[in-house]
Amino acid sequence: MSTETKTISWGSRLGNSFKGLLFGLILIVASAVLLFWNEGRTIKMTKALKEGAKVVVEATPDVVNSENDGKLVHLSGDAQTDDVLTDDFFGVQLNAITLERNVQIYQWTEDVHEETTRKSGGSQEVKTTYSYRKEWVEGLVDSSAFHDSGHDNPTSVPVESMTLHAANVQLGAFQLNSTQIDRIGNYKDYSPNSQIKDATETTTTPEETAPIEEPSAQYNAAENNARYAQESEPLITINPDEPAPSISISTNDAPATITVTGDDADNNDANIATNPTDVNVSTSAEPDAVDLTHVNGFTFANGVYYKGDPANAQIGDIKVALRYVPTPSTISLVAKQVGNTFEPYLAKSGANVDLFADGTKSAEAMFEQARKNNQLMAWLLRALGVFLCFIGFKTLFQPLEVLADFIPFLAKVVGFGASLVSACCAGFVSLVAIAVGYLYYRPVIGITLLVIAFGLLLYPFMKGKNKAKETV
Repeated sequence: MSTETKTISWGSRLGNSFKGLLFGLILIVASAVLLFWNEGRTIKMTKALKEGAKVVVEATPDVVNSENDGKLVHLSGDAQTDDVLTDDFFGVQLNAITLERNVQIYQWTEDVHEETTRKSGGSQEVKTTYSYRKEWVEGLVDSSAFHDSGHDNPTSVPVESMTLHAANVQLGAFQLNSTQIDRIGNYKDYSPNSQIKDATETTTTPEETAPIEEPSAQYNAAENNARYAQESEPLITINPDEPAPSISISTNDAPATITVTGDDADNNDANIATNPTDVNVSTSAEPDAVDLTHVNGFTFANGVYYKGDPANAQIGDIKVALRYVPTPSTISLVAKQVGNTFEPYLAKSGANVDLFADGTKSAEAMFEQARKNNQLMAWLLRALGVFLCFIGFKTLFQPLEVLADFIPFLAKVVGFGASLVSACCAGFVSLVAIAVGYLYYRPVIGITLLVIAFGLLLYPFMKGKNKAKETV
């Protein structure tokens, strides 16, 4: 940790405050545009959801009903795919809808804390403290920009975060579009036990299993060859001329050899040993097992692939979490049916209806949740717009605050007044922007908001006039 102190003169502060005037104006205009657009978006979506709730029809995913083509439909069912998603770095092959890799690196991060103190004459003293800590971060942190040296981070990693989606996902007889596939979020954590069997692995069916008699039975080599000569695969042959008689089992993939120990190497009759340890079985069709817990320097432990010492993390250590959306996954959707697929439903208001949820959800529940989400988004954007507008006006009044800093008491009074006026102006501009958005769709609400807006604008002047009368 280190501390740096610098003094900003009154003249520099005044010059910087005037430079910020343009930025303040841009913030005010941007906030007004954001608020106006947000009200239009909110009203359009409200009307679209109301329309959609009235016209939506229930459909079954098992059959594509041509009568529903072009209509807004609601379906619930299992989304599934035959696609295999592959992470080549870790040797992962999963029959899944989505495969996600999240990479975190143990690195230094820098925290910057500033304390500003006003000095006589309008100058300011700024004390900046730089502190450093180690933490897991997704993506590389550029340590070359740190204030203090000695906190070096790696500049590259062997593996990066990624997300893979299946290209073909069906909901019964329907094909999901890419947007719907991306929205399926029923994730599970990956472990090597999740790995699907390799497509080249050979499995033995009951029909392919060679008949094996009791261990005590004896076989004559010539009789055995004649017995199976006319049968289809698998074909079992005994070669009595070899020092150790052998049985060759022929499969569709590769030959497997069972070596049977006999009492007499020269005897055409070979006895199958009653001791299991005397029977040696080998096959070239069985591939070596792949160790998916140790891959490219990473070890799988506690649900993640780790490079380094999990008990003693060091700068540059990497941990990788893999997760996937299994197939099948139950989903519900409300969208426009187009053939055997879907697209957003365009309502009369101009907004799209395209609802999606994990699990089995009724149409009523999905529309109710969409209405709540619409209102939440509306208020979040309103709060953001008002805040940006307030900062913009504060920036416009900044030169007045700097000019008053010659006298500490006067600076506090001017600062409070500037904040009050900025809040009133921000409220006025915000309400006007919102009201204009409402005027077209809901005139009564729009006019009411305009009256409140002008009241906020006049409030500081009326309050100042009343104080002046009280002083007289």
